Amino acid sequence: MQLKQSMKYVIIAYMRNITIINGAGISVNAGISAFRGITGAWTTEPDVRNAFNLNVFMTKPKARALLWDWLAHSPAWNAEPTIAHQEIKRLNDNKALLGVFTQNFDGLEAKTGLEPDRIHYLHGNMLTSSCQHCGRKYDTRALCDNLVNEPEPHCHAWNEKKWNKRTQSYGKECGGVIKPDIVFFGENLEKHVINAFNECLTWTDELWVIGSSLQVFPVADMPKQALLLNKTVRIVNMSATPYDRNPRVDCIHEDIDAALPVMVDRALTD
Repeated sequence: MQLKQSMKYVIIAYMRNITIINGAGISVNAGISAFRGITGAWTTEPDVRNAFNLNVFMTKPKARALLWDWLAHSPAWNAEPTIAHQEIKRLNDNKALLGVFTQNFDGLEAKTGLEPDRIHYLHGNMLTSSCQHCGRKYDTRALCDNLVNEPEPHCHAWNEKKWNKRTQSYGKECGGVIKPDIVFFGENLEKHVINAFNECLTWTDELWVIGSSLQVFPVADMPKQALLLNKTVRIVNMSATPYDRNPRVDCIHEDIDAALPVMVDRALTD
């Protein structure tokens, strides 16, 4: 018994440290179309795609209302994590996951019970929204449930120091535009997320890219960063990626839910 306990300790102590980038492909089996895929909004709903432009969203009320309606009907609200999402949780439960950096804003990583400090949203998330004037946070689902009364939500935070011309007294609602905490076109990725990725990359043994075609920058360059540091890179994606012909990259073109359990088993036992 003591020998088995000792061996188990040694295996855990020398287990590989893994950093993961999730793309839209990991959520397809949960019933969420890839945004840039054949059936995604990028392809089939150009008006919605246009509304994800920050300048358009901030200046055009009709575009805001359209995007909010699209968000309210997103299948992500009722979607459940896929097998692949659960396998990432298994990595974490076995102390092998440094962090997961997701391009998705569907929140499925969190639904597995993965600790919040392990999840980094490269493109933001749909769960919360923020006033673009005062910064007040809102629950996105609650805003979506109230779209009948307010098709394009504005901030109702009360500012005691704001002069109200109508009442000629102090105290007025903020009235700022509320935007989902998703990174829109025209916005930069959050610096703290990039810093967290760079820190993980320093300590990681392997970088796994799951369900991303790696066409969008700066994420498309992240495997290149790992290769420059002599890290092992594995990509699991049904379609081709720019790294397919790189002999230093292990590219797996299989169903993600079938491939991940095998990869996790190997990572935890090799």
